[in-house]
Amino acid sequence: MLIFKQKLLPVFFGTLFTVLGCNASFNNKTEIIIPKLQYSGHGSNASYSEAVITLEGKCLYFTANQTNFLPIFATQPAYWDSRNDVLVVDNKMYKNGDRVAYGAGEAANIDLDSYSWIIKPNSACVKNNAIIINKLIPPLPTFD
Repeated sequence: MLIFKQKLLPVFFGTLFTVLGCNASFNNKTEIIIPKLQYSGHGSNASYSEAVITLEGKCLYFTANQTNFLPIFATQPAYWDSRNDVLVVDNKMYKNGDRVAYGAGEAANIDLDSYSWIIKPNSACVKNNAIIINKLIPPLPTFD
């Protein structure tokens, strides 16, 4: 019985430290929270705008005219895929630095308490400028 314990104990602790080590490295990966409201149907694209996806720490912003603003998604699926480091919106993937287009109004202050959130924004990411995104659309081609 003593020999059994001597062989089993190192295996147990080795497995435990391996699992804990894997969890520690997984937890070090940056988790980006994508704010989300209830899906309300297809949004209007009447006011076409473009921006570039910008990551800063745990925050995802849209950047236009050298100004960052927080996108709040009222689309169907919208989440950060940390394995592939991409934003997924309506089953389409977008990387940091990608140009995106959307139909929405201007960025403005958002009163966080006046919405029923599915996923509330990370408090570190809340800025004065936020915009509700109903739909991302392909950007118009650029001719340089």
